[in-house]
Amino acid sequence: MKTKILSILTLAAAIVGLSACSEDWNPKTESTGKVSFEQMGVEVSGVEKVVSRSEVDLSDYLVTIYDKDGLLVRQWAYKDVPEIFELPVADNYRVDIVSHSVKPSAWDEPLFRGSQVFNINKNEITNIGNITCTFASLKVSVRYTQALLEAMSSDSKVTVEAGKTQADVKTALEFASTETRSGFFEVIDGSMTLIATFRGQIGGNDEETRKVYTDVEPGKHYIITFSLKKNDTEPPFEPEPSGNVGISVSIDNVVNDEDVPGVIDPSDDPINPDDPNQEQFRDKITVTSPLSFTDEIPVSPAPADARVVIAAPNGLIRLSLVLSSDNPEAAALSLADFGLPTAANAETELTLDFAALISRLAELPGLHTVSIAAEDADGNTADKTLRFRTRAESGIKFESALKFGEPMNPADYTDGKVNITVPAGVAHLRVKINPSGAFKDALVDVGMPLDFDLAYPGEYRVIFEGDKTPENPGLGLLCGEDVIDKKEVVFDITGFLPLLIFPGTQTFEITVEDNNGNTESCSLIFVIE
Repeated sequence: MKTKILSILTLAAAIVGLSACSEDWNPKTESTGKVSFEQMGVEVSGVEKVVSRSEVDLSDYLVTIYDKDGLLVRQWAYKDVPEIFELPVADNYRVDIVSHSVKPSAWDEPLFRGSQVFNINKNEITNIGNITCTFASLKVSVRYTQALLEAMSSDSKVTVEAGKTQADVKTALEFASTETRSGFFEVIDGSMTLIATFRGQIGGNDEETRKVYTDVEPGKHYIITFSLKKNDTEPPFEPEPSGNVGISVSIDNVVNDEDVPGVIDPSDDPINPDDPNQEQFRDKITVTSPLSFTDEIPVSPAPADARVVIAAPNGLIRLSLVLSSDNPEAAALSLADFGLPTAANAETELTLDFAALISRLAELPGLHTVSIAAEDADGNTADKTLRFRTRAESGIKFESALKFGEPMNPADYTDGKVNITVPAGVAHLRVKINPSGAFKDALVDVGMPLDFDLAYPGEYRVIFEGDKTPENPGLGLLCGEDVIDKKEVVFDITGFLPLLIFPGTQTFEITVEDNNGNTESCSLIFVIE
């Protein structure tokens, strides 16, 4: 106990005393903990079923923390999320991830959303794991039969609106006869209403037709098909003074609908987007692989399985593999030299093995992209992209009078500087202290962090560097702008050496990450008998 008390007093005097001249630092009295985003992964589920694209860029997704009352605590773009963020101790925080700020309606801009609830405990780090973002808006497409297209005027259109009730519908998108895009609508909690209104001339007669559906659901694709009441399959259309209106909407469990008279007829069978047996929703070509189609794939170590399987029940008539790279030597490679096909030959299943290509790319630093495009005999297509990353030699070096990875007696050293060279510039300088015995107790008791990033010191900045004066040097650790993007930086633990007086093994692990994503580490091991 006497040893522990002495350690606390010594460390308190060293840390608090060194910082006493700073008016900005006041020890926190509020109980806090931390949330770690370092291991957070984001998966966007089902994107290919919503909008045609081969990859998802997460960089501008919005990450927001809310407290238990739903009040916003902090928001970042995904690319700017810190690894560690401090919060007051409390339960039922929520982290939300959305693809973009919600818009009432937009063309070809689906909303993806995911969330996770977490608690913050005193002096503990809560890790945020994987979060799945799923399609969270309404997708609406409008289709016209060929007979109707030939019969209606060129300025005919369908206006689609969505809202909580018919009274408060405020969003609208207009689908012209030539419109091929899909519209996406914000989902409001509670009963949602979808209204589709046709306006135009058919056979010289002005027509307006409206269909209303309530209790529509998020995450669904609603296909609204307009057709003629009569002669729909056998143009030319022969107009009649009046008729009956009908609209077919792709919706499950319709609660209520309202028809308004007109000359347009509904399809007999509703379209169900969840039924894989329905023709328009059956995947004609599937492309699967253990490799990621969204994230960069490191080539070292090589992936255990580098195969991509293309299944095309109707037979492939076109296959395109294109290699591009920011490394000219890699861009000049021929894929055929690595056993990869350059054309289709009516295959119903084709396996592409990229193992040999990856082995060669591992020798060529840069970002290498392989674009895959396939088409079957029915005109169905599929597109995927693989992005392979080869890291260049980092050139990161550690130099010091101290020994790396070997036990040392701190009494034998008076110079605790570690000179670090980082040719690409420092992105992060992480330090993890693994203390033992009374030294660990003392660090915890005085609030000294055991795992921190000197590039982003946060509230600990004044402890690390004081106010940079001889009277108040803090612990003499460079941080913040004195670390970020620097090609040469000094990690100096000279101020710690006099504190290493307690028996046990005390380890400092130093990890540098440069602006190219390369990391190098070293460790300092002090043993006190």
